[in-house]
Amino acid sequence: MTQLPSSRTVTCLAALTFSTFVGVSLTHATTLAQWTLDESSGLVTSVTSSGSNATTLTAPSGQEPTGNTFTDSTGPNQGTYPAADFAAVDSGDWLESSSSLSYLNFGAGQAFTIEAWVYAESNSATGRNIFSNRETGGQGGGDNEGISLYFRANGQVGINIDLGGTAANITGGSMSLNEWHHIAGVRESDGTIRAYLDGTQVNASGASYSAAFSSENLAFIGRAGNTAQQEQTWDGGINVVRISDVALTPGEFLAAPIPEPEQNAAGLALIALLITWYMRRRAR
Repeated sequence: MTQLPSSRTVTCLAALTFSTFVGVSLTHATTLAQWTLDESSGLVTSVTSSGSNATTLTAPSGQEPTGNTFTDSTGPNQGTYPAADFAAVDSGDWLESSSSLSYLNFGAGQAFTIEAWVYAESNSATGRNIFSNRETGGQGGGDNEGISLYFRANGQVGINIDLGGTAANITGGSMSLNEWHHIAGVRESDGTIRAYLDGTQVNASGASYSAAFSSENLAFIGRAGNTAQQEQTWDGGINVVRISDVALTPGEFLAAPIPEPEQNAAGLALIALLITWYMRRRAR
């Protein structure tokens, strides 16, 4: 007679199925903040992060992105997903915090990961920012500490980590327009900075950027934190931004854009039914 798996195994499988379905990896990492922008319609006036910090980012009046759905039928991450649609016309759309975020001040040797699922509809001569809390001032000039995850004018993706006296600006790859893509920047404890596009490393620094840094600036989704580069607004969809307190590996990145809540609910209901069916069968 075939031995059925234990209830603990079923629970673990259910958790794995859940994590795969919603695109969230199960890991030892702490999610410092995850801003999920899965609205498919209406103005996106604010978003509050999940994770260990509940931080609300709010759109200034007139700068609100709009909920939309974006379909990719040609790229490596095909599918239709909801996202906040940021328009780069006029002064652009963005979301911002009401104050600086102390949990994004990292100590010496403290590793972290920032990642996002995005759908870019255009680029610009100055590039476009996904997330930034870098301050006003020249790069590495002592007053510009913080992080930027962005799309370069030449099509590369990049992570800029400014330590004040020096900065790591690690870029690479080639991100195509009108497709879903995953972008990630990782700092390891030894100071190595890695940039990823769709789970593939596209560039890395030497182990030179382990110093502590802190930003007194606001945090922005959809534009540069540096007011001198405010024109670097995003054009297209941003589905999710997540910041974790360890150097994640590609297998621990968000597996896919976050689907609409109705899709999540349907998938979770199916999982619950399967678990109920199995446990009743086992009890016979």
